[in-house]
Amino acid sequence: MKKNLAIERPEHRQEILAIKRKATASKISDAFLALGPVAKDYLAGLASAELHLAHHLAKIMDMVALYGKTELLQALTHALAHKAFGAPYIQNIVLQQRARRGLQDTPPLVIPNKPQWTKITVEEQDLSLYDDLFPGEPHDPLVPDHSLPLLLTTFRLLHTASTFQDQAKQAALENISHLEFLARVLSAEDALRHERIVRARLKDAKIPGIKTLDAFDWAHPTTISKSLILNAFSLDFINTNSNLVLVGPSGVGKTHLALALAYTACQKEIKTLWVTAADLVNTLTAAKADHSLSRAINRFSAPKLLVIDELGFLPLDKDGSDLFFQVMSHRYEQSSVVLTTNRPFKDWGKIFNDNTVASAILDRLVHHSDVVKIEGPSYRVKNRREQQSPPAGK
Repeated sequence: MKKNLAIERPEHRQEILAIKRKATASKISDAFLALGPVAKDYLAGLASAELHLAHHLAKIMDMVALYGKTELLQALTHALAHKAFGAPYIQNIVLQQRARRGLQDTPPLVIPNKPQWTKITVEEQDLSLYDDLFPGEPHDPLVPDHSLPLLLTTFRLLHTASTFQDQAKQAALENISHLEFLARVLSAEDALRHERIVRARLKDAKIPGIKTLDAFDWAHPTTISKSLILNAFSLDFINTNSNLVLVGPSGVGKTHLALALAYTACQKEIKTLWVTAADLVNTLTAAKADHSLSRAINRFSAPKLLVIDELGFLPLDKDGSDLFFQVMSHRYEQSSVVLTTNRPFKDWGKIFNDNTVASAILDRLVHHSDVVKIEGPSYRVKNRREQQSPPAGK
């Protein structure tokens, strides 16, 4: 007679493994809590840090076996005081504790409790002769720098992690204080961090070219409020979610100033986006057609500074006007706009083909705004004429 074959569900093995893992984790957790009240508080900290409890507790309990309960309790107390949660922090503290006491970092050797093993004796050898093979000062056990790269990387101090040894040697040669050394290291890290952020800001801003205020020809426009422009470059208007409107004919430097403001904002780590009025409306129109309008409006609403160039060169249809209004409405009193236009405000009804929409946009734009009127001949035409004019005396 055939035996009945047990039919096992495919999920049964996974369920058994999950139960075993849970039991193992519970066993490790109970053993850790048995260390005392400090362990209970540290376990709560691990949980609040959203770390993998079973993994970190297993690592810490391994250190209990290697270094002893007393050593680990001291490390847990220090870590708890500094809110340093995780097995790598505990290991680093233990190693520093042992180094300060002149102990080697190598954990004690655990020999199984077998009589035939414990009776084995080996004559101790004199290893000092090997020191002659490696001239130079021995490693100072009071300087446990082996853990520094891990800590520096954990805190994302990547530049310091790769250069701290050279910087420490230079500091020793210059005999500077610890505080001065720390200030030097952090200053270098901050400079590199700033450089990375500025590169990212410039890339995200989509600026078509780099212009600066120093390169602006103040003598060219016949009318311009230099004080308002200089005040705008302090970027205080961005801190108050205010706006700046540059009004004037083509070729008087509106785009140059707008580009320079966008570049300056990026240098100050301010999230910036550059777009022409036509590209803004075209992008929103396309997004509306493929049902991604909300995401597109968020793209133009998110940057702290939005620079819109060339409003008024092309009229907008009703959909384009409505979409432009939505962006202005989202940004109103939430973030800043720099806008250049070649049309006076009284003509904006012609730009948007609707006086009501134009009025609503102007109301939000100029409520908290500085308006700079720039007049003069076109710099491009002037430059072209100068290039074509024959030199004097010919």
